[in-house]
Amino acid sequence: MKPVAANPNTSFKDLIDGLKVLEKDRLSNQITALIAKLQRKSKRVSIKALSQFKYLTDGKSPEETARFLKSSPTDEAVKFVLEHEDDFTINRARQYGKTTTLNLLAQKLQDEYYVLSLDFQAIGNASFATEEKFVKAFCRLLKKKAKKANIPNEIQELINEILARKDELAVLDELFDVLTQWFDSSEKAVVLIIDEVDSASNNQVFLDFLAQLRLMYLERKMDS
Repeated sequence: MKPVAANPNTSFKDLIDGLKVLEKDRLSNQITALIAKLQRKSKRVSIKALSQFKYLTDGKSPEETARFLKSSPTDEAVKFVLEHEDDFTINRARQYGKTTTLNLLAQKLQDEYYVLSLDFQAIGNASFATEEKFVKAFCRLLKKKAKKANIPNEIQELINEILARKDELAVLDELFDVLTQWFDSSEKAVVLIIDEVDSASNNQVFLDFLAQLRLMYLERKMDS
């Protein structure tokens, strides 16, 4: 990457927003500016934040991560995030560019993976009241994204069967059975991106969902 004179007053949000509108030949300089800001911020990071950062990056400090990103192509940097066992969560206050970053990530991945991008703002609080209601709400999101995420017809039929039930007896185990069938039959690996999870982060049903999601990921990684 070429050196770039970064404005220290430019926010992360502004830099990330620039990635959406700049021409391809200017993206490298914009990414370099992001790395420069990460390096500056790393000098003032708290011990707690540093520990969390290292936990998410296999022990790499912010400075080491910045050097890695600087020496890597954009696609390789994206894969670095995906190859970690633990969930990599972009967690900041509103208007910090989290959604922009997730959208950029989805765009980078769509040629190599099937990307399923969900927004939990579309699920109302009532849908987190019980496991059965959450499963139906999640299936409704899947149905809306079926074409864009290349969900096969046979998997869509299973989703529709759950949605057609009147007694709401669908549970998380069934949902993950459907997801597993989809992943096993998919020509490409599937990447799941969920935005606005903070709206459900203290809900037991959501925590159960995350636990099963993590378990499925670990089991598939062991089998691969």
